[in-house]
Amino acid sequence: LSPSFVAARDAFAAWYDALDSDKRELVDSISERTCYIIDEEEYLSFIDMLDDEFGITTAMDFEDNFEAEFESYGDSQLAEYAENLIADCYDLSSIPSFVTNHIDWEAVWNCELRYDYSEIQFNENTYLFRNN
Repeated sequence: LSPSFVAARDAFAAWYDALDSDKRELVDSISERTCYIIDEEEYLSFIDMLDDEFGITTAMDFEDNFEAEFESYGDSQLAEYAENLIADCYDLSSIPSFVTNHIDWEAVWNCELRYDYSEIQFNENTYLFRNN
């Protein structure tokens, strides 16, 4: 391991240990459910954004509302999410592929599903949360 990596790891451990237990639990939940939030400043900024946008301040709030993380942002990620959600909920195998290949998943997201979710962009990635 490089000296800079060890120093960064030790700095993160010291920062983490200085957090109160509620904040540590929230950082743990974010860490378990996301891939692109990696350092102290990002965690703090993301936590502030969660509080400002959704009133999320605890690990339980985060777990209850967080739905997905997408690298970058745009309609293609949300269309793919819509397709996966519908495929998880319904048996699409009984529908011929010549039909399913022409479903406009972006329209499904925009016209039907987006009202149940809120999205935020953070560090050029998209985070999706269920609306309460």
